[in-house]
Amino acid sequence: MNFLAILFFFCFMLDTPASDELDVWTIHSSVNLGSTVADITYGDGRFVLVGAKAMMSTNGIDWVTTHPDLRCVKVVYGNGRFVALGTSGKDYATSDDGFFWSFRSLGTSTVITRLDWDGTSFVLAGGSFVWRSADGVSWVREAIPQRDGYFLACAGKKYLVGTPDATWISTNLLDWQRCSNIVGNVSRMLLHNNQLLALSDRGIQTSKDGLQWKRSDFAGTPSVLAVHRDVVLVGLGSTIWTSLDGDSWSRRPTPSSNLGIVGLVSDGNAVVGVIGTSSLRSGDAPLNQPRLQLILAAGVRIQGAIGRRYAIQSTLDLLGGIWRTEDVIQLPTADFTWHDPSPLDTRKMYRAVAQ
Repeated sequence: MNFLAILFFFCFMLDTPASDELDVWTIHSSVNLGSTVADITYGDGRFVLVGAKAMMSTNGIDWVTTHPDLRCVKVVYGNGRFVALGTSGKDYATSDDGFFWSFRSLGTSTVITRLDWDGTSFVLAGGSFVWRSADGVSWVREAIPQRDGYFLACAGKKYLVGTPDATWISTNLLDWQRCSNIVGNVSRMLLHNNQLLALSDRGIQTSKDGLQWKRSDFAGTPSVLAVHRDVVLVGLGSTIWTSLDGDSWSRRPTPSSNLGIVGLVSDGNAVVGVIGTSSLRSGDAPLNQPRLQLILAAGVRIQGAIGRRYAIQSTLDLLGGIWRTEDVIQLPTADFTWHDPSPLDTRKMYRAVAQ
């Protein structure tokens, strides 16, 4: 692999938490995420979003394109790996670090329509089949026994399957029980405080045991469901609502926008989402989170305050190598690209560290 095309930019600042970070939301539009963002997830200290392209961020504000043509509709993280489902339903992609992606195929003619994480395994589903994998590479196929059954969602080793007249739940994909009072086409399920929450085209529904379900008091049909610490979040249009129990909901003071929220995900400290072509982040802006940039050249692209000093550093090993200072500069423009004047080693990777 030619590492000359891989260039990294990190700056370090201190993160000061807000008293309630879910009461403070900011839209960050310094980097255009594109109009085709489909999903976002978090793992291993980084946010990863997919759509027509793949992008990554360590703080939810500064984003780098890691694959310009990934074309995926869903991404999940587990067991140290990102897995993304391709738009064609015929292939998927994996990444151990969110930077480098490998395309893979299940070798089946079945169109894959669902990708999920059940807590210990990745789950792919299509037609009347479900595939599970601990590493996202080796898969075991399971058949859905219900006639005309199709996989819906999973959480905490509980799996939902739909049929034309019912919804079924299983803890092992072998033994199934019929659910009561669950309605609509479930697209997402979470386990929160020993309670299951399901997002469907009929709204939010909750269950203590997965068998008996009830409609939440939430008025509306949200498109996003997430958990941050002990709080459940949903996105409805450009608004965000939160609940401690899945029943009583409060609207949070999000910025006004006529664009819908695509996704929300928590890193344990803040919630990051996508709204339109911009990122949306809860809490105060981080002051000591790594900021990444990447371009296809022998150098590094820096976006920051004019006149600020940066040390340009390089390494031959991203995962623990020594960073050596190549140059120290004052940023001449708000968007500046520094090029290595003598790129003799094509394995070099670069970063810029704010002074």
